[in-house]
Amino acid sequence: MKGELGLLLCKQLFLACFCDLVLGLALCHLTWAQWFEIQHLIMAHPRCDDAMRVVNRYRRQCKSKNTFLHTSFAAVAQVCETPNITCLTSPSTNCHNSSVQVPLVDCNITRKTKDYMNCRYQNVPATKFYVVACANRSVQDNTTYPLVPVHLDGTY
Repeated sequence: MKGELGLLLCKQLFLACFCDLVLGLALCHLTWAQWFEIQHLIMAHPRCDDAMRVVNRYRRQCKSKNTFLHTSFAAVAQVCETPNITCLTSPSTNCHNSSVQVPLVDCNITRKTKDYMNCRYQNVPATKFYVVACANRSVQDNTTYPLVPVHLDGTY
């Protein structure tokens, strides 16, 4: 059920963006939280080659590395409620540590092509803690969560 809902959301967001591209409109109307969910929570396919096509389709280029966390948006949003820390990759202080390790898959590029739909990736499964940057939700985001994840800052 969770996978089906994720795939449905992914398809809906892709169609909205595709329509924008066809009509010549600027960008997708995604919030940072929705983009976080697409990039890091909805691994619509078990193989990175296929899962990364979804991410790369939005970016219109191959991403060299991406991590999919096997957990729910609600669980990550709950991490946003923990005390702030300094982020691992910047001096920002809107990051938060997960208190439990989660299964995840790192997708590392093995072959980059000009056609972003044909890049190849290596699946690297692991179980790790993660650090996420959070921000106040956008008006379009679910009102359940006052703070939402907007960036996966790292795993360890």
